[in-house]
Amino acid sequence: MDVKAMATVMGLEADEILEIVELFISTAASDMDRMQSALDAGNAMLGREAAHCLKGSADSLGISDIAGMAATVEKACMNGNLGVLAETLPLMRIALDRFRETV
Repeated sequence: MDVKAMATVMGLEADEILEIVELFISTAASDMDRMQSALDAGNAMLGREAAHCLKGSADSLGISDIAGMAATVEKACMNGNLGVLAETLPLMRIALDRFRETV
């Protein structure tokens, strides 16, 4: 992740970008925990809500792999399909770990 380039595009200082990224990582982990809770409870609407939040925050930072997976989960959960969430959640956690390593 090129913090300087992102700061320039967003009109912010590099340390401000790092704060935003740290907040994203924390929030994304929380959203993924809520998705796990949704799976455990069999609650597709909770899964949809958490996926929607994650999709928006990842998309706003240009983290397209996580945003794309979250969009897929959101759509599946809107249709009551928790199977896609069960398959995709581990992949989203891996993608978040990889993103964390680049910061």
